[in-house]
Amino acid sequence: MVLTSDFPEPLAIITHLLSLGFSSFSITPIRPGAKNSFSESNIAFLLNGYDKLYEKLKKDSLKQNFVLFKMLQEDLSLAAFNFFISRTKQLKRCSFDNQIVIDSKGDVYPCLYFVNHNNLVFQRANCKDCWARYLCGGTCFYGSYKFTGNHLNIEPIECIIRKHLAQKCLELLVFMREHNINIYQIY
Repeated sequence: MVLTSDFPEPLAIITHLLSLGFSSFSITPIRPGAKNSFSESNIAFLLNGYDKLYEKLKKDSLKQNFVLFKMLQEDLSLAAFNFFISRTKQLKRCSFDNQIVIDSKGDVYPCLYFVNHNNLVFQRANCKDCWARYLCGGTCFYGSYKFTGNHLNIEPIECIIRKHLAQKCLELLVFMREHNINIYQIY
């Protein structure tokens, strides 16, 4: 599902999808540039929506209810949590330059959005000193290019979202440790 500024409530959407019988899903904030994308003036609404989701995850974990964790295990909202518990780093944003995309003409590209070269997160000026760089991997190269004109820059709204989610995942992990919840039983 795509989160837009029209309804930045991931928990409400997830709850509705659960009531319809869905067992897994992915939540992605809309990319910048659309009429209902997030900006500095409305990003707080999305971050508040994510905060509600994390409060629900905390309450569920106290009850040993990990259904929502399992449904979101591949989602951006728990990506940093998964890096924490697996003690791994995300060195780059995506499979950019490590995938093959073939268009209808037969041309081969390393990214769904455009052709370029591979850059690791610590090679991007805006990311190299960021505390969340290995939980985030940097912003989307295409989004960065489209928003700033340079794929090595960061797209500022996505950066805000990803840092917020990393912080919330860290808080969730600390909460679970403080309450002696075995994080390894989740998945």
